[in-house]
Amino acid sequence: MMKFAQFGARFIGKIHAANIANHPKAELVYIYDVNMSAAEQLAAKLGAKVAARQMCVEHYQNAISQGIVAAQNMLGKHQS
Repeated sequence: MMKFAQFGARFIGKIHAANIANHPKAELVYIYDVNMSAAEQLAAKLGAKVAARQMCVEHYQNAISQGIVAAQNMLGKHQS
């Protein structure tokens, strides 16, 4: 199962979050929005947690690193 954090809890974010939450091979773990009230409401509705600002920065940096490695692997350029 792939775990996700959703950045954005308003119009389009609600759509993406619902799609993730309803996918059988995905787990929506965190919701983040600069409007904490919007994040809290969406997280409660979909059974996720609200991410704190520092947590989001750490997850974002980790996601970027993993994305770079994945792209390198797809291009056959990743070196262990």
